[in-house]
Amino acid sequence: MVGVMLVHPYFSTGIDQMWLYMCPTCGGLSDQRLKPAEEDLVRLRCEKALAFVAGKDRLGEVGIGYREELRKSGWRGSAELVESVGEEQKAGELRDKFASFIKHN
Repeated sequence: MVGVMLVHPYFSTGIDQMWLYMCPTCGGLSDQRLKPAEEDLVRLRCEKALAFVAGKDRLGEVGIGYREELRKSGWRGSAELVESVGEEQKAGELRDKFASFIKHN
């Protein structure tokens, strides 16, 4: 695998009733289903990671934290974050970023 792309990886209003229904043993935002353990991150078998987060999404911090944890884990790939701040990300910009990531640019 060359790369992994996370696009707004969790759509919800937070740790809410839907999440608790699906995962009744939820450990909050630090739950390993939302935040993999460092020893798992270092074993990620790809060269690069790209995460998209929305600036106004209160769960955006999870995506930002994922990139930081990935970097600190000892994983040898490159991790990039695209954060839309202040306005909705335009579809064309997202498409261009996807294409660039896939083409290794």
